[in-house]
Amino acid sequence: MPGDLILAHLSSLEQADTFYSPLCHLFSGKAVGLPCHTTILLKFCKRQQYNIPVIIDNLFKLQRIYRTVIQMNNPCLLKIYFLFIISSILIGCTQTESLPLATYTDLPAFTATPTEVSYTETPQPTFTPTPQKFFKYEFNQGFDNWTHFSINGETSVINPGNIGARIAIEKGYFIFDIERKLFWVYSIYNQFTYDDVRIDVTVANRGTNNNNISIICRYSEEDGWYEFNITNSGLYYIYHALPRFDGFVAYTILGEGGSNEIRQGLETNVYTGICHENTLTLMVNDHFVSEVKTGRFDLTEGKIGISASTFLSVPVTAKFNDIIVSAP
Repeated sequence: MPGDLILAHLSSLEQADTFYSPLCHLFSGKAVGLPCHTTILLKFCKRQQYNIPVIIDNLFKLQRIYRTVIQMNNPCLLKIYFLFIISSILIGCTQTESLPLATYTDLPAFTATPTEVSYTETPQPTFTPTPQKFFKYEFNQGFDNWTHFSINGETSVINPGNIGARIAIEKGYFIFDIERKLFWVYSIYNQFTYDDVRIDVTVANRGTNNNNISIICRYSEEDGWYEFNITNSGLYYIYHALPRFDGFVAYTILGEGGSNEIRQGLETNVYTGICHENTLTLMVNDHFVSEVKTGRFDLTEGKIGISASTFLSVPVTAKFNDIIVSAP
């Protein structure tokens, strides 16, 4: 106990009984000698932890002061001295409350938990190419946006139903195979309508000499069309065609003639028809051939197309390599 430790120090003090007997007498009513020191100290310092070195130091100081007071033989000073002793003991015996030691709990080891990240691939937008009004049509696809009809050349009447000829796309060619005499076969491109336009076609003749290749502009079923008609015998015609309600088609010649620029026989030619405002221009193999005015026929816009025709010599096979549609 802390009291026993203090007592062990007190027993080494000189004249311990003489020094402390008055103090014991003050509290217990009689001088009991050295054992009273333990009673006093334990009475003020009896719980838990104590500042023992401070108590011992104060006792040594009080011993010296006590001797001085006794020598003076003054009772008032002696009472003051006893009060001082009490306060000193109280200060020295100030209890220091024990604080619980900090308890450290080991934290659990950090374990990274993998989190599965869900990734949803954003589908890339699908771009559908926008059809161009001006283009080069190389015949490596089907007949989308094309319609066909034929006219009996003997009656100039549109044939209802069956065209009466073979139209095909083979090996990059737009092919007309016609076995009937005086038979005119048309194919119209329906994707766009045009006002001013230039049409270039590359055509390989694989039949007899006597046939026509035609370029169509500003076509409509009600108002008719303009037609550039070129024979592989070296002649050309420029028409206005007007269909009637009964299917009859009235052809009016706007211009005609012959040109040495037209390659005859089994040859390939580039024919160009230009519809610009009220002027129709024909070119063959990049050479100017003819230009006419539309006159009283006022077709302002319409579709484009191509045609192949027979006369009296059959069969006729005409192959279109490509079509280029551009601004004039």
